[in-house]
Amino acid sequence: MSFDKLMEEANDVQQTAIRRAVQKHEDDPEYAAHGVDGYYADLPDVFKPFSQMPDPAAYDPMIADLRRVLSRLSAGDHNDTPLNKNDVFYANTDLAMMTTAGDYLTAWEGRAAVAFKTNFVDPFPLVCRNQFLLLSILKAGLEAHQEMWRKARADIDTIVHGTLDALDNSECCSTNSWVMTFTVVAAIAFVAAVPLAPIEGIGVGIATGVTAVGSASSVVAVKPPEPSKVTYQGSTAVQITNEMRKAVVNLTQEIQSTEDKISKSLDGTHDFIFGEGKRLFVAPRPALADATAATVTNPSNLGGAN
Repeated sequence: MSFDKLMEEANDVQQTAIRRAVQKHEDDPEYAAHGVDGYYADLPDVFKPFSQMPDPAAYDPMIADLRRVLSRLSAGDHNDTPLNKNDVFYANTDLAMMTTAGDYLTAWEGRAAVAFKTNFVDPFPLVCRNQFLLLSILKAGLEAHQEMWRKARADIDTIVHGTLDALDNSECCSTNSWVMTFTVVAAIAFVAAVPLAPIEGIGVGIATGVTAVGSASSVVAVKPPEPSKVTYQGSTAVQITNEMRKAVVNLTQEIQSTEDKISKSLDGTHDFIFGEGKRLFVAPRPALADATAATVTNPSNLGGAN
């Protein structure tokens, strides 16, 4: 990999194209307006936007933050993330305290007591599980985005080197044909749905799963798309650099398509959560919240102890 030297190599492409055109006495009509030097003046600018692509390593702190949250939400059962069975989190023993909370409340009676146990204590493990899954999906989305940029960096580097090889008549390229492989298309693999834990009493008709997307390097049991291979042809400096421009356009489209898949998956999860699905992740607002100082100890609110 030589991504850090991308603009340096882009300048090499420019100078190599000029040298080839001059040494081979190429007389292309394209040179008529501005000459050989003028025709290739913009070649480095073709690569400048790619030199500003995000650094994949910049995603690591965000992913690490989500891992810490996941470790707090892991109850130990099904503590692997849905997109990577090797991504396992130990149980947070603090969560076990909720299972015994009901025993301490046996003497509490009244409407609030029943509601607290029914709406909060009993579904607590399921809500935690769903929150764990939600964070897993978010982490997987970040990993997919990270992998997309990692592959995009490799692909633009391939374009630069493939163009230089073609201009130099390298042994890896014939005089008029060479193949470039775009790996960004295989950066991610989809999982159709991640099943959520159903919670009794929240109503029927709520979806039990959300679409998730993860990097192809971590998703298990899902075969990622095959990298696309495209053949380019050219025998003159003009033809070769024009093919290079086509390759850059192809890569741009692949990046946009890949990012669109990630965005649609996460947008769908967002819409579900802030729609009907919110009740799968957050305990309902207690009626006790509407009590006043005068009514808080009534049987319909806090009630009493026997």
